[in-house]
Amino acid sequence: MDLEEFVVNPRAAYLKAERYLNSGSPSGLSQRYTTSERTQPRSSTPSFELSIIRFGDDVALEDVGDRCDRYITDGCMLVHPDMLQSTYLPERSVYSIEGTVAVAPTASGRTVLVLGADYFVKLAYLEYLGRLVRHINREMVLSACEVTKQLVLALESKRVTPAFGILKESSGRIAHIPKGGLGSSIASLPMNANSCYEWGVLFREFRPFPYANDRELLIPFFALFSEEFDPRIGGAAAVQDTPLIIQLFEKQNKSIVEFLLENILFPLFNTYFDALLSAGIELEAHAQNMLLAIDTRFAVRRIVCRDFESAGRDIPVMEHVGIPYSLHGDYKCNTIRPREPGHKYEKYYITHSFMFDFKLGEYLVTPLLDVVNRYCPFDGAALTKKLKEFNRQFIDRLPAGFFPPDWCSYENVNWDRDRRPREYIWHDNPRYR
Repeated sequence: MDLEEFVVNPRAAYLKAERYLNSGSPSGLSQRYTTSERTQPRSSTPSFELSIIRFGDDVALEDVGDRCDRYITDGCMLVHPDMLQSTYLPERSVYSIEGTVAVAPTASGRTVLVLGADYFVKLAYLEYLGRLVRHINREMVLSACEVTKQLVLALESKRVTPAFGILKESSGRIAHIPKGGLGSSIASLPMNANSCYEWGVLFREFRPFPYANDRELLIPFFALFSEEFDPRIGGAAAVQDTPLIIQLFEKQNKSIVEFLLENILFPLFNTYFDALLSAGIELEAHAQNMLLAIDTRFAVRRIVCRDFESAGRDIPVMEHVGIPYSLHGDYKCNTIRPREPGHKYEKYYITHSFMFDFKLGEYLVTPLLDVVNRYCPFDGAALTKKLKEFNRQFIDRLPAGFFPPDWCSYENVNWDRDRRPREYIWHDNPRYR
């Protein structure tokens, strides 16, 4: 893919990068467990129709956050077409299809960009996508909106680096479906206290916040170092352009190490720690959830974060730095609890290493550096030493012992599908701290 495409047609280039300049999760599970052929990210179909559902009177709808009516008609719910079966939804007699909206898939099979609009829709999907069944319950919607709120407050306070932006998730809707009306595929899923299944949807803005006056071009981080996929042949494109990260470097007037550190890696780690120290939010900062914003002259502007339903709220950090917070349930609330049998550390400390060392480090930073080193060799040991020194300033402000002395990963398996307990693999010498 040519970097110039982002200037010529930013929206088309963004979608191309999301869908086809994407080697997928290192686990390989994102390609193995995906949506139907016509709706999956790597499909040759440019778009599909998302159904607008109106439930019967026995289904209560609840709006969370800021003005869902901007995105969806009152009394209605958006449903992925793969879910339009009696095994997933109530019987046909108790809901109707009120219309459709044209959407394009993104890197995630259940997150779509509404065509002609500036927002994404994150949909419930009740089959495996990657490692998990991707249902969205009320607590998940509340958590995403609360995380967004805390990050917005930190950004508005200007306590964080100006190279920090987010795609806000400030609105969601939940359908409370009575157990008696459920299809067989969801009747066995967890019910709330009122014996209802919670079927949710989240809305995400396309324009990064804080809003910029001039045009920004968004590039998913995985697209910086991935090979291009050709949906016509179902595999890697026969002709591959130089990776985007190299094309971007060639637009600068710096050495490769200066470019990596000053334009990419320092802002990336700064953003990660600013979210923790200024908002108490532990980002799931792997290559799918982080975007690079550049301007039309190819200057790097900022790091943009997304997908806050998967971000954690670190209660001890909030208390340590004096961040006020309100919690709606325990979902993604990381706090110190007794050590679980078979684990080396309490889950609180495992999560810190897993999110930083594994998700950010091994899923994003390491593959990026490996690709750059193939095209523009540099002293990797000297660069990682500088990263460790840079990150020390933030780690010293966290509670003592925040990170364990070693770091963890796990196997590329689907724990839930295989009905296996999650097992962490521990390694010496963390790479970036």
